[in-house]
Amino acid sequence: MTLAYGNRIMQFPQGVFAISLATALLPTLSRQTARGKLEDAGKTLGRATLALAALMVPATLCMIFLARPVVQVLLARGAFTAESTLLTSSALIYYSAGLLFYGAVKITVPVFYAMKDTKTPVKIAISCMGLNIVLNFVFTLLFIRTGFAQPLAGLALATSVSALVNFFLLRITLRRKIGAVVQSSTTAWLSMIPAAVISFVLLLAVSPWVSSTASASTFRGILAILGVSIAAIVSFLIVFALAGGKGARSVFSLAFRRGSIKKS
Repeated sequence: MTLAYGNRIMQFPQGVFAISLATALLPTLSRQTARGKLEDAGKTLGRATLALAALMVPATLCMIFLARPVVQVLLARGAFTAESTLLTSSALIYYSAGLLFYGAVKITVPVFYAMKDTKTPVKIAISCMGLNIVLNFVFTLLFIRTGFAQPLAGLALATSVSALVNFFLLRITLRRKIGAVVQSSTTAWLSMIPAAVISFVLLLAVSPWVSSTASASTFRGILAILGVSIAAIVSFLIVFALAGGKGARSVFSLAFRRGSIKKS
């Protein structure tokens, strides 16, 4: 059950950001591919991936640093013991490591659907399910022998790594189908490094306070988690927008226009 709880909590940012973005993208990508505008479709996907990363990277950091207080305020009552909190937060951390890749898969698959190709994503997904089974054993045994993390965290990490492989296989296959047309700003991608560092330092500094607050009061713990998460995400986006130039700022218009982009 601890794995299931960790997975459900991880799915919240995925549902808010990735699924919403994928749903908004499908009409645009379908229209562009139907008209043979593969370069425009590539730009749409490239900017959508950049926009997703700008949200998922700080969300991942929040989930990793605040996993224990999040589990505590949501679940730690009744039969849910301190050990259950520890196991669930460990699973949440390693599930969250793949947040960006879960979302990237969800916004890449619609490109195949737009090209009337439903078989390729299914084949890749099945292959990654097999990989996931193998990695379950590998990472679980690794954590048992090293004591690096709770053994069940190996199952969560296997899921994250499988999502990463799924994403890269989809992008490699897409490149072979339509060529190297998926485009986004290199400067914007590089700007995520200082943005992530700022969020990392902020979360590192305040996460002990959030944990103690959550232990003392559920209500104040929820407020602390929300406040710190918003601060970390906003800090990331500000640095990203300032350091990433026009390419970074364009993803905000992409989000507000529900997947529609200007031809550039």
